[in-house]
Amino acid sequence: MVGTFSFNPGTITEAVNYPVQDYLSLTSSITPDTDLLFPLLDNEEKLINPIALRNAFLSLWTSVPFKETKVSTFNGTYSYIGVDTLDPIDNDLKRTIFIGKRSFSGTYSYDNSHDIMTSTLLDSDVDIFLYNTKSDIVSNTITRMSILSGKKTSLYSIAPFIQSERVSGVTESVSIDFVAKSGNVTIGNIVDVDNPVTGSFNLNGIPLPNIDINVSGDGTYSNAALDSNIWFWRDGKVVWDELTLPALDSIGVTGSELQIFGTPVNVNGYSLELDDDRYMPMTIGGLPMGNSFNNISISEVLRGMLYTYLGPLCTISVDQQYYEVGTYPTPTLTYTITKRTKNTLPTGLTNMIPGVYQQITTPGQTTITGSASGIVISPIDTSSTLFTITVGDGFGQLTSTASSSVSVQGIYPYFYGFSNIDIIDNNTLNSLTKMVEYKSDKIIDISGSGNYYFVYDSSYGPLTEILDDYGLDHLVDFNVISTRTLSKYPWATKEFLVYQWNNVSQIGPPSINYQFKY
Repeated sequence: MVGTFSFNPGTITEAVNYPVQDYLSLTSSITPDTDLLFPLLDNEEKLINPIALRNAFLSLWTSVPFKETKVSTFNGTYSYIGVDTLDPIDNDLKRTIFIGKRSFSGTYSYDNSHDIMTSTLLDSDVDIFLYNTKSDIVSNTITRMSILSGKKTSLYSIAPFIQSERVSGVTESVSIDFVAKSGNVTIGNIVDVDNPVTGSFNLNGIPLPNIDINVSGDGTYSNAALDSNIWFWRDGKVVWDELTLPALDSIGVTGSELQIFGTPVNVNGYSLELDDDRYMPMTIGGLPMGNSFNNISISEVLRGMLYTYLGPLCTISVDQQYYEVGTYPTPTLTYTITKRTKNTLPTGLTNMIPGVYQQITTPGQTTITGSASGIVISPIDTSSTLFTITVGDGFGQLTSTASSSVSVQGIYPYFYGFSNIDIIDNNTLNSLTKMVEYKSDKIIDISGSGNYYFVYDSSYGPLTEILDDYGLDHLVDFNVISTRTLSKYPWATKEFLVYQWNNVSQIGPPSINYQFKY
């Protein structure tokens, strides 16, 4: 709300500026002295005077902070657009300026809590605030101001801009960005060579020299745009100058790493690398006979002489080697890789996910253990799937490769146990214990009564003995049923040998171990 003042007092064009009321929040009574609308009654009795219209026009015009104003100098009067009250006594409008939409609610609703400006902001020392003018229902995290120039309108869409952006993270912040979609972003001060002291450019409080101007140690200015010059800190400021190394009695600090690079690197004219194509006439330490050297560091040659070369090692195992034919297994592989003398190359893992393990470059002998998922053709059949790990430490002499393999295979299960069913069929199989193991003599703990069955892949051939704990052979107690095709399980129509011991009287407790031998 602007202040009240008079314009051209005591003349026929006198006008009074009234404050434009906020009728929504007005709490005091409205009087002819405080309200712009009071003199503008319905003009039924021709009572509206020209002064009332002048007052209304002046009040509305001055309520707009941004308007055309002017400044008078010795050279004349100049117009510009600025902040002005038009008050002849006090044209200044000393207020915080806010440019942008008034509030943000995320919707089109509004109450005072949605206002961008707060008492905290208004009480700060900031003079001008900027905010975006976007719709509330789109992202409001960026306020962007684009600067247009020239007459080529096709460039306006890629004009440079300044933006402030909300940055999310552990600690939220607001960034300031200067962006040029094309061209350059230049931050600095314009320096006149004839009058160079025009200001300075500071980066985090450190004054930086202009690319063309440098203040020399004696305070004079000189052209610094030389290919040999760099920025560096000297005597409490950043300067352009050529970097020169002082004469030193020593280089580096004891206990700290020092890197020197070059091809070659010479000390007193002698190379620090051995380059000799002659073959070694004998084995020395870890350096084999017939070895030659192609720019090998002296330290590596000495290390090879003192330490016998040891190649890398690897192992691999699988959590389960045999799976029932017709199933969809995902074997888990466990592997080890041992780096010994040299760094390993990437290790290959065949038929596994992942298919490779990265290089091992840690100092000294290192063993790592990892796991991978095996890839098999599903459903699995009687063929084997081979999983191989291969590790090497380079090519040529003093290198080697190691590998290890393991396989999984689909097999047909064993079935065993008591059943009251006299005929072996799918229902009988369903009541028996299933054991997915490869062909071998089996020791089974037996306890119970009824018809006992022992069923397995017919390709394994017949049993030769069925021994109890006392060494007695019970093979004659079993009826050997000729191969039987069973189709209950995913392998379907497979022929099995069925050993059936009918009407077994009670065995146990305690149970008795029976050994089924081929």
